[in-house]
Amino acid sequence: MNTMTIQPQPVRRLALQILTRVETSGAFADQLIAAVASKHRLAPQARGFLRELTYGVLRWRNRLDWLLERCSARPLALLDSSVRNLLRLGAYQLYGMERIPRYAAVSETVRLAKQVGHPGVAAYVNAVLRALERQREATAFPEADDDLTAYLVVTQSHPAWLVERWLGRYGPEQTVAMCQANNERPPLVVRANRVRTTPEHLLAALRAEGCEAELCQFAPEGVLVSSHPGLDQLQCYRDGWLTVQDEAAILAGHLLAPQPGERVLDACAAPGGKATHAAEQMQDRGEVLCLDRSGQRLQLVEANARRLGLHSLRCLVGDAERMALEGGVDRVLVDAPCSGFGVLRRHPDAKWSKGPELIEAMARQQGAMLGHLSRFVKSRGLLVYITCSTESEENQQIVEAFLARHGDFALESVASCLPAAARIFAQRGGWFQTWPGRDGLDGFFGARLRRRG
Repeated sequence: MNTMTIQPQPVRRLALQILTRVETSGAFADQLIAAVASKHRLAPQARGFLRELTYGVLRWRNRLDWLLERCSARPLALLDSSVRNLLRLGAYQLYGMERIPRYAAVSETVRLAKQVGHPGVAAYVNAVLRALERQREATAFPEADDDLTAYLVVTQSHPAWLVERWLGRYGPEQTVAMCQANNERPPLVVRANRVRTTPEHLLAALRAEGCEAELCQFAPEGVLVSSHPGLDQLQCYRDGWLTVQDEAAILAGHLLAPQPGERVLDACAAPGGKATHAAEQMQDRGEVLCLDRSGQRLQLVEANARRLGLHSLRCLVGDAERMALEGGVDRVLVDAPCSGFGVLRRHPDAKWSKGPELIEAMARQQGAMLGHLSRFVKSRGLLVYITCSTESEENQQIVEAFLARHGDFALESVASCLPAAARIFAQRGGWFQTWPGRDGLDGFFGARLRRRG
């Protein structure tokens, strides 16, 4: 299907619609961006502009609101969501997008305000953004030395409860590093499909097709792509040589270490990143059972498997807390639903839609899921538990509680199954942990639980 070029002003309007829906309905920004880009057949440049506007506002929302409050006669909290996000869009273009001239940042936002609101809205937006433009050089943000919490809440744009939680647990240095990392644009990493190619051949193919790329530091099958003409347009993508997956997620997949001929269960499989990795590690010999509650999402697993040329995956619709399964499995992967606070740079909207109560709710679900799935693990089989969370209630505490209730399982160190360069992520307790702000990776946790013979 041919893409259709769309001018910047309509893209701004699409960004406003997405931001308003995210704020008012809790919709996921990444899903909305993908759906809108597909519906309007956006060209790569327009799609990139839409993503930059949307994620930029979501990453820096607290900082933008702090600036706007000082220029607005009305509290932002009392404004209609669409007006509030109009102001944020204008402020982000003024402060976060240097390639957009200041006059254009203001005038285009005011023009958009005229299209979506009555004349009074446009006049108000114009007045606030003009005041913000005048004060640009005189703005004084909170200083870290005066109040570190306020500094991180405002300048690094994180919710106060999360900043206070991390400061209490991890201290100032790590908390600052995590907050800063969460506001970075995430790198694009792809995993070489070893059934069809090698990382070195994939790297050469990517470069031949106009990409800037290099091998990853920690994951041997990972390639870091710093620029590309459109990933889905690449021949090596269409030929199934690669899968998009962050380096930390690739490393987490190494904890499973499946062998050819084994039977493996991926209990939360969609969209298929770790399931296809397992099949590749098994040289596509054996069986990978891909479980998910959503049949529609399992279609993504099937599509990925077809593109990658993998035949060992079998999809099952079911609930990981209640499923039944005939026969045991050699390895079970529980990539559990979690708060996702280790991947905020990829999902900045989660900073504003999730609170501390979610962690407790997730922990209950994770514990129940792990306990139920353990019954399908064969003698001497392996149960691997993974999250993309930074919070101990979802990580170590889940594993410790499971082991206290299941004496037939024992914690096994992850060090031996990690690539040599990645063994720095094997913690003293025996589990795997990466952190935002360290080594440029997402935050992942993993543990290997071996069933006694």
